[in-house]
Amino acid sequence: MSPLEHPPPQHGILDDVPGEPSLSYFWRRKRDRSLQLLQRHCEFAAPASAPRRMVLADLGCGWGTDLYFFLRALRDFNATGAPAHDWHIIGIDGAGYKLAMAKDRIKDLGIDVELMRDDFIPHVALPDQSVDLIYCSEVLEHLEDPTPFIAEWRRILRPGGLVLVTTPNEPNVLQRSFYSRARREANRSALMDGRETVTNDDGKPFAVFGHIGIRRIDEWEALFATERFTLVGFERGALVYGSPWTNRAGIFRSQLIVEHLLDLLPKRLTRFLSDELIGLYRRG
Repeated sequence: MSPLEHPPPQHGILDDVPGEPSLSYFWRRKRDRSLQLLQRHCEFAAPASAPRRMVLADLGCGWGTDLYFFLRALRDFNATGAPAHDWHIIGIDGAGYKLAMAKDRIKDLGIDVELMRDDFIPHVALPDQSVDLIYCSEVLEHLEDPTPFIAEWRRILRPGGLVLVTTPNEPNVLQRSFYSRARREANRSALMDGRETVTNDDGKPFAVFGHIGIRRIDEWEALFATERFTLVGFERGALVYGSPWTNRAGIFRSQLIVEHLLDLLPKRLTRFLSDELIGLYRRG
């Protein structure tokens, strides 16, 4: 049995984490702002007006937490009377035990969902130009070289298709001196040495990494541009990911006040303060 078949000792929810309010806020904000970003682009949230069935692929769906909330939003979103069965949803992940939890989580939503096991190395197991919308959350930072994966987005998306991306922005304005390029390279080297090798269903070994690919938002978007992806819209993620000191009641209350004040300002002025990239990009 592959090591990926043995779930680690965690609940796999990652939206309400007992005793860690700052971490819970990070995940909830990421999910809620991603949904808002999607719903502002109604041509994809309302496929009843489309000439064919729409396909959404969640690349790296994990435990199915985000997938569950996306599916529920698509089911409930009826601004144009769009029925849920106009969507075909594909969730892909490399860990079989995570897919099993995802299947259990979404089984009562009554939406057509196909769950697939695939490690994305070297290709995503989907046909050319077969997808209308990709959701890829917290995946890029784990890849040794994300460029081929981003090229796969372009291959599987139909012309004009969208990709909704989230990934850490730890070297943001607030932390740039700590996450300097030299420190990021040193961290990457240490994480590469500590990689875990696992085996997929075909017996092929592949490496699983931690956050070896941390970049700033502008660095990610320069990379996206090389594959002719253009920014459609964005949201600001949480200021911090969560830590023992930010989970203290007084500090967390202060964080929420600062988050509220920042939300009153134009997002273009505050986006690079965020600890998270949340962006929607169109295939050119």
